[in-house]
Amino acid sequence: MKTSFKLMALFILALPVFAHASDGAEALQRFKERNKAMFEQQAKDIEKRK
Repeated sequence: MKTSFKLMALFILALPVFAHASDGAEALQRFKERNKAMFEQQAKDIEKRK
């Protein structure tokens, strides 16, 4: 009984950490996509100037 209580408490305490980690991963993915789109647009602009 004590072990299951400890495991449940550990899970409850660790849950916010995992939630923030997933938000961070999503934010990183959006950041990468935004940068990729920006660099593609800059490359197109450079090609237009040539």
